Amino acid sequence: MSVDELKRKAEAGNAAAQAELGFLYETGQGLAQDYGEAMKWYRMAAKQGDAAYRQAIKLKPDDPEAWFELGAVSLARDKYDDAVAVCREAIKLRPDFPEAWFLLGTAYGKQRKYDDAIAAYRQAIKLTPDDPYAWFAIGAVYALQRKCDDTIAACRQAVKLKPDFPEVWCLLGAAYGEQRKYDDAIAAYRQAIKLKPAFPDAWYAIGGTYGIHGQYADAEAALRQAVKLKPDYAPAWFGLGLSCDNQGKHNDAVAAYRQAIKLKPDDPFAWRGLGVAYSAQGKRSEALDALDHLRKLDPSMADALASILSPK
Repeated sequence: MSVDELKRKAEAGNAAAQAELGFLYETGQGLAQDYGEAMKWYRMAAKQGDAAYRQAIKLKPDDPEAWFELGAVSLARDKYDDAVAVCREAIKLRPDFPEAWFLLGTAYGKQRKYDDAIAAYRQAIKLTPDDPYAWFAIGAVYALQRKCDDTIAACRQAVKLKPDFPEVWCLLGAAYGEQRKYDDAIAAYRQAIKLKPAFPDAWYAIGGTYGIHGQYADAEAALRQAVKLKPDYAPAWFGLGLSCDNQGKHNDAVAAYRQAIKLKPDDPFAWRGLGVAYSAQGKRSEALDALDHLRKLDPSMADALASILSPK
């Protein structure tokens, strides 16, 4: 079924089509990746429930497509055990059903059963080795397992098949970063940004890598772009504060840390950063106030900050 046909069915109220469309938006398969659109279609599918699909299966229990559609709806409703069970039934009826293997891998991933997810994705790849989305999916699971070499190999295969796949380039950058291959990481992130300039996660990731590299001005510029694109991005605000602090821009650092705290009040790192920035400004009272907040969140980190604030 084409994406246009799927959209028509989804807009007409077909829950399975809505769930599948949400899945395409979530994974970026055939559509620009858009988590907001994914959640919209998933919610629409979830509201309808799965009764109609179970009735269809009751009438035609040997139809693998019906089982697959039920699996998509179950996944949209966060019923991962059901999704696994019905995908397995679809595969039992049609073992060469790559979409069912892919959906099964996704359901296992949601359950954090990563080895099972990898096995399912491998089967999908065996059936459709030229599918970049399957390679991306298995690479993402390898990343969760911190298997950097496997992640890189899968991402390299995905971008070989689909060079204009920004999410894969971003994942590839993260894997290189884990290996401390920072130049390679930056190159991959730059490719992701070239393909998708409005990609806050890539800007955040490259900003963090620049910071590790000691390129604080570049880090600041990247992180400012991240928060411009996604103003409620608390980790990027924290990173921005850190990059400003490292350049001696303590006023800017305080502003960034305060925004990070506004978005995530229980982040001990942001409170620590705020205390350090205030101390650098000579604002001891404000620094001690940050220390008091930090003590409630992380006493050991507060002790470290207290040693910084102690008069020499």
